[in-house]
Amino acid sequence: MKHCYALATPDIPPEDHVFGLNGDFTDNLRQIKACGYDGADLVVCDPRKLDALAVAQQIEQMDMIVPMICTGEIVKREGLELTSPDPDIRRATVQRFYDFIDLASLVGSGVNIGRSRGCIHAEMTKAETDALALDSFEKITVYAEKRSVKLALEPVTKQMVNYLNTLEDVLTLVRRIDSPNFGYMLDTQHMILDEPDPARTIMDYASNALHIHLVDDNRGPVGCGLIHFDEVIGMIRASGYNGTFAHEGYAPGFELEAMRQSMRIMKPIFEMYA
Repeated sequence: MKHCYALATPDIPPEDHVFGLNGDFTDNLRQIKACGYDGADLVVCDPRKLDALAVAQQIEQMDMIVPMICTGEIVKREGLELTSPDPDIRRATVQRFYDFIDLASLVGSGVNIGRSRGCIHAEMTKAETDALALDSFEKITVYAEKRSVKLALEPVTKQMVNYLNTLEDVLTLVRRIDSPNFGYMLDTQHMILDEPDPARTIMDYASNALHIHLVDDNRGPVGCGLIHFDEVIGMIRASGYNGTFAHEGYAPGFELEAMRQSMRIMKPIFEMYA
């Protein structure tokens, strides 16, 4: 099992708060590695503003992995959504995903579809939103297949979006896309908040997840909230999952300490199930 930490890339202003670390990219990579993580999920908004080759080289030189590129910042910062009723916004979002996929092909990662899938807008029905989602998903999947990149659709709690909140919702669209390059991932906080039976979801479906985010109920340092991660990791391992994890903590002003505290708490749990 490999575990990583969320890290913003240099296209995101260093003073902005994200889930994970932000600031000097090279120094943060060193901090993550020194703490004992195997790599980083990259929190990216606009890959065109990055020196992608330099990013890939730094990661390779430090012998780190990038399991997933996280794309939710495009919603908050630019209002981009794959299900927007505005066709110009959808086209721009699909193009941005092509950019994410190009970056992913360089760093050897997948691309997450979380908040960036969008929501059910007031003027839209769920069926109409599904149709827009499938159209966008099909376009980016064709592009991802050509570049051998996996796309991971993530159930996201209804506290953030009103669309695709459970794994059952997600699996309906994953099956309709029907591509080995289009799958799903899990997030512990979203599961606790929205899955009817989180333990059953883990036992039945974690084994085929492309990636798993470890996030506590309060989004603070992993293991400092109400989620019993010793039980959760035990269930994930019992399901047969042996893939990658990424810790996400939101601790404005205390980001490095949150990263280190997450490792202090989670390391013995990972060792228990190694």
